[in-house]
Amino acid sequence: MMSTLLRRWVRGVRFIGKVVTGREVWMRSRVSAVTEFHGSEYGGWAILADSLDASSTVLSFGIGDDCTFDLALIAKYGCTVHGFDPTPKSIAWVESNIHDPRFVFHPWALAGHSGTLELYLPVHPDHVSASLRPGTHVSAGRVQVPCFDPRMLMQRLGVAEIDVLKMDIEGAEYEVIDRLVTDGELRKVRQLLIEFHHWLPAFGAAATRRALHQLRQAGFVPCWISPSGHEVLFVPRP
Repeated sequence: MMSTLLRRWVRGVRFIGKVVTGREVWMRSRVSAVTEFHGSEYGGWAILADSLDASSTVLSFGIGDDCTFDLALIAKYGCTVHGFDPTPKSIAWVESNIHDPRFVFHPWALAGHSGTLELYLPVHPDHVSASLRPGTHVSAGRVQVPCFDPRMLMQRLGVAEIDVLKMDIEGAEYEVIDRLVTDGELRKVRQLLIEFHHWLPAFGAAATRRALHQLRQAGFVPCWISPSGHEVLFVPRP
């Protein structure tokens, strides 16, 4: 017990140090609400408790090789989850491992524009996620993938409203937030899950602070924050 508490204390002290030096972003929940966690420790997220049903629309961007969040929502609510990931390893992993017809997979990226997107492949051979920007975590290998902005994607899917929109899109979240706010599509989202990538030097903490300001101005506030401080559930301000 003490070792677990000590690890949490050390992690907290290190996080505060990064906030002070400008490498991390301090966030806190602005809404008191009951949440429920779905999925593995690595790939799980929280949503509002008992907030979905079989007719709910869930769009999950960034599958990688962990579909536990999506399958957990399907198991509890019986809803259809649209999963998206354009990276070659993720496409192959989903084809080999996920066979539930209620998980509908699309090899597309979400971006600030529609067309194609260039992604940098991971430098580590065991890693799955590609990145929008170059850096030490990616190789020189690149891949061109199809992408859609939020409005075009919703039109393509025939979706009018989104109950849960999850984005773990390796830095593309900043451009997507711009489009969601500018185009007014954010008003059609009930729960917004975002992993921020300011810890990558290509983006930095200023990008996340700006995104938080945009979301706050649009009426969305944090409701749940992961222990790392990078994954956040946003909901409309009551």
